[in-house]
Amino acid sequence: MPHPFSTLFLFAIVLFCVGFINADGGIKNENVVRKIDLTTQFAKHNITITFKNEGTKGVNTYEVALLPTQIEHLSYITATSRGGSNLPITKGSKTFTVTFPKEIAAGSSATFNLFFVLTHTMSPFPTHISQFDHQFVKYSDNHFFYSPYQTATQETTVKLATSAVESNSELEPTTLRGDTLTYGPYTDVAPYSNSPMGVHFENNSPFITITSMTKEFEISHWGNLAVEQTTYLQHDGAVLKGSFSRYDYQRNPGSSPSAVVQLTEVLPSGATEVYYRDDIGNISTSTFTSTPQGLGFVITPRFPLFGGWKNNFYIGYNLPLHSYLFKSTSDSSLFVLNVTFAPNIANVVIDEYVVRVILPEGAKDIQVRTPFSVDKKGTDLIKTYLDTSGRPVVVVEKHNVFSEHNQFFQVEYRFSTLSMLQEPLLIVIFVFLLLTAFMFYMRFDVSISKETVVAKSGVFSQYTDIHYARNDLLHQLDELLSRFNVKTYAQEKKEIEARLATLSREVSTLIAEVDASIKQKIKNLEASLARKLEAHSRLHTHEVSFRTSGNPAKRSDYETQRANLHKDYTKISEELDTSVQLLE
Repeated sequence: MPHPFSTLFLFAIVLFCVGFINADGGIKNENVVRKIDLTTQFAKHNITITFKNEGTKGVNTYEVALLPTQIEHLSYITATSRGGSNLPITKGSKTFTVTFPKEIAAGSSATFNLFFVLTHTMSPFPTHISQFDHQFVKYSDNHFFYSPYQTATQETTVKLATSAVESNSELEPTTLRGDTLTYGPYTDVAPYSNSPMGVHFENNSPFITITSMTKEFEISHWGNLAVEQTTYLQHDGAVLKGSFSRYDYQRNPGSSPSAVVQLTEVLPSGATEVYYRDDIGNISTSTFTSTPQGLGFVITPRFPLFGGWKNNFYIGYNLPLHSYLFKSTSDSSLFVLNVTFAPNIANVVIDEYVVRVILPEGAKDIQVRTPFSVDKKGTDLIKTYLDTSGRPVVVVEKHNVFSEHNQFFQVEYRFSTLSMLQEPLLIVIFVFLLLTAFMFYMRFDVSISKETVVAKSGVFSQYTDIHYARNDLLHQLDELLSRFNVKTYAQEKKEIEARLATLSREVSTLIAEVDASIKQKIKNLEASLARKLEAHSRLHTHEVSFRTSGNPAKRSDYETQRANLHKDYTKISEELDTSVQLLE
């Protein structure tokens, strides 16, 4: 059992610590006016806070707490002073800390404005509706301003999309007038008070979620900034129940209040050469309007979007670089690109957003500055035409993005303007090398060497002469047969055949030292010649046999055989003559 004195001592320490905390950090909310805008798919909280420093020391920070269920849906948060200037706000482990430029003295009061946006906090109910039904949603929150400090008085006003309210929570005093729901005023609210608030009402505003978007800037120091956005979106409202009737929709488009027909993105006023395409091709249903912020680009999909439906497309345009890229006056190699981060599309949330800035080849010392925190910063490398080492790419990623993130961010890098000459020089060098190669090609003889041509021509010429000489000798044999004389025929024939043999030896000598291709051609001709001589020999043998037999009764058989043999001989002889002529 602990000693009574020890227990009293510990209790005294606790009281001292509590008193110290109250004395030195005693912030108390004097008045909180909370306005919640539910006219779109977002829950926009605009809160005016007046607090008093009841401690003994000055303070320059204020802790902002959000419900755990709100933190995971938080898209944007900012704090401004009563004069409208931004106040630094940083995220801690459980709260956000607002820092004031000057200390709030003990006993003094201060007022500032807190604004934050929650996404994906309204859920359709019923979850499925027909083409002609109105869409109702449920929204949950806290009747009280969730704060780590005690609040003397507070009031909450909820602005609804319509006056059609199915039900709402009650915590007296509660007032519903048209599309405005008021809770409070409530007094003496303890820190971290939580009383569940809920409202079920009609909301037919577009519940479009861009599940993924990539926005790419490509810098050309020759004067152009190319921009392209690739978008994947879906309708997160109540899912369409049943089939879609195009006929009924075309007859009365207003009969489908929850359908999304078009989106409007505000492009920079200097945008030119705008295109809008999808997987099928160009979409010609887009139009332009003039707005004070810039060029209103009305994006009309090929079909209206109902709950659960998806679509994807990409748009692109060019901007004059001089309006967005600036050069340092003190350092000619230092450049700063100043462009907007998010697309300016009203009331649309982007779940996953990636910004890619393609810098010129040779850019270095790259730095990125954003006016708000992002999830990831990195670099990549891309190679396009006429690149050698590749172009550096700045990659910035952030989730839960909407139009309030359409703020300027900066990409700073160093780049030598002499590097701009790299691509033109590559083109000049390429053309020069091409023309030089063409010049050498025209001057260089790629044909077979003259010596080889002359040698081949000489061999073929000699062989042709030998061929014609052989033909003359064969004609002499034919003449010898035509004037057939038994006594002189054999001797004269032997002399002619000896001269044919001499010509064959000349051919063997001729092809002895030529290359294989020439030798093979002549060998093929010699094979044809052998067939010709054989046919000629058969013809002569048949003729001599008939002339020496002296049997006229066999003349008809002789004529028939002679005609067949002469036909074969003529055919072989003509084929050989044609082949020899091709050598010439």
